[in-house]
Amino acid sequence: MTIQHIRRSFAVAACILSVLAACSASAQEPEEDQNPFEGLNVRQGPGTLRLGNVAEVKLPGECIYLNGTDTSRLMKRLGNPSEGGELGSVAGDSCIAIFEFDQVGYVKDDEKDELDPDELLDSIREGTKEANKERAKMGAAPMHIKGWYRKPYYDEATHNLEWIITGESEGVENLNVNTRILGRRGVMTVTLVTSPETIAQDLPVYREWLKGFDFRAGQKYGEYRSGDKVAEYGLMALVAGGGAAALAKGGFFKSFWKLIVAGLAAAGAFIKKFFRKKQS
Repeated sequence: MTIQHIRRSFAVAACILSVLAACSASAQEPEEDQNPFEGLNVRQGPGTLRLGNVAEVKLPGECIYLNGTDTSRLMKRLGNPSEGGELGSVAGDSCIAIFEFDQVGYVKDDEKDELDPDELLDSIREGTKEANKERAKMGAAPMHIKGWYRKPYYDEATHNLEWIITGESEGVENLNVNTRILGRRGVMTVTLVTSPETIAQDLPVYREWLKGFDFRAGQKYGEYRSGDKVAEYGLMALVAGGGAAALAKGGFFKSFWKLIVAGLAAAGAFIKKFFRKKQS
């Protein structure tokens, strides 16, 4: 897929994305003294978070984790749209990681040497401009892509694709660490929501969580067999937001909208309160 195709699909999808962002912005935010984890089956590490029938994460201590159902409930409580596709989440005292799986098929990594960060950033900015036109019509504040915090990088050993981008709206910055872990039948999407103030301490914690990740037997990238479903797009489209085929199937939003929507950033305060209560 060429960068021009990615740009076209991104621009169309970004217009629809703005509607999701507006819904998130207008959603009722939790009261400051509310505990969004109330009534949820919150577990503390060490332990194993099972991600459906696809994968699992063996977690160390000093974290809490939720199953897919409770993760979806938490997202809604924090004013974020959720289609119920979350498989689980892990939280520290200032960040939260959400796991989802896109069963798009085997994504070939033959574009690993073609991840041009300048072209990809231009594509993301172009799509954001289109989204801002729609946001203006709805009276919502514009969003701006400030640039890469970390440029896209593909690890051939782990088959992990990762990038970090900084966005800003009304003077508030938001960081999402985006990791795509390639598997035999699809891509595990992991989104870490953090802030510029805490990312230095959150990244090492996040890395420890991902060390415990593993696809189950038969689901690993190296277990691909001839005849398996192959995705209609590659690594470039995973960064830029997905190809036209993914957009048509609704997979675009599952792997992209958290990049811009900043509602989850508020979770950090609640997580800190949770840990303080547990310690006391």
